[in-house]
Amino acid sequence: HAQPSAVGGNTTSGFFQQPSQFQRQPQAAGTSSWQAQPQLPASVATTPAGVTGKKPLTIDELVGVVRTDMETWRQSGLWPLSCYTFARAQPCVEGFTDLSPEEARWAWLQAKFKNTMPQYAAEMGREAQKHSQLQELYGRADPAVQQILAQGLEKYNASLVQQQKDATAAAQGRAP
Repeated sequence: HAQPSAVGGNTTSGFFQQPSQFQRQPQAAGTSSWQAQPQLPASVATTPAGVTGKKPLTIDELVGVVRTDMETWRQSGLWPLSCYTFARAQPCVEGFTDLSPEEARWAWLQAKFKNTMPQYAAEMGREAQKHSQLQELYGRADPAVQQILAQGLEKYNASLVQQQKDATAAAQGRAP
């Protein structure tokens, strides 16, 4: 677990003091390579459910996928400040800020250099809290969240129908 930082007691900035999820693994002939070693609870699948199929979904199916993904995300120890999408090549759902670990480290270094660590710690704490709340909100999938998901689902299903039409046209030797 993260240790509170010296700045404001905020545990978010202590994220960088945690052991890495990447560990050097020995290889043959004395070489080594970096391999991901995610530290997931036994009750959590190693990958989020996500949407990988080629059939249109119902809102109920999507809500189930999103609930599973949010629970997996909360329990997995994966980077918390990321955006979320339920399917490949789809835009992120509303609300999540996408901040990579490298961007957070850069902001930390800038704050340290500019002597603005309290502001950095407060901002990172706000972002972490916002993401936690959004994960809970999307995990519950109340009517407002279902409306947001329905908009994304409509676009997703339309893109699947178009892909199927294009594939049929290509199979028949016609241009899409």
